Amino acid sequence: MSLNLHKFREDTTNIQLCCHQVLNRILDLMVKHPKHATHLNKYSKACLVTERLCEYVSHGCCNSIGLSNHIVSECHLKCNEMVDCCETIMSCGLSKDDCKYLRCVEMKSLCDSVLGKKKSKSKKRK
Repeated sequence: MSLNLHKFREDTTNIQLCCHQVLNRILDLMVKHPKHATHLNKYSKACLVTERLCEYVSHGCCNSIGLSNHIVSECHLKCNEMVDCCETIMSCGLSKDDCKYLRCVEMKSLCDSVLGKKKSKSKKRK
């Protein structure tokens, strides 16, 4: 299976942007909800690391003809960690509005794209 560098770069750039935009929101909610600070702290650290990794990948995609298996594996690992953080936050007792503010669903969707998971579409029954 060959890696589509253009798609991979697009996905990682979107994750990088989402991570960057959500950091101040996480800090804001850590002050408002100190009992959830542990989960939010883990999410903030995951965002910082993932943002830098995605920046590195983006440069690698632009300046080379391929990415090493190690860096692709690292991206998958960090995306799995990010999905776990988002699922934990969505189930820890924060309101739906707070989870939306933190872009948990969007972040999971972006990471699922890198991981190669397809969105499951629910079928409406008549």
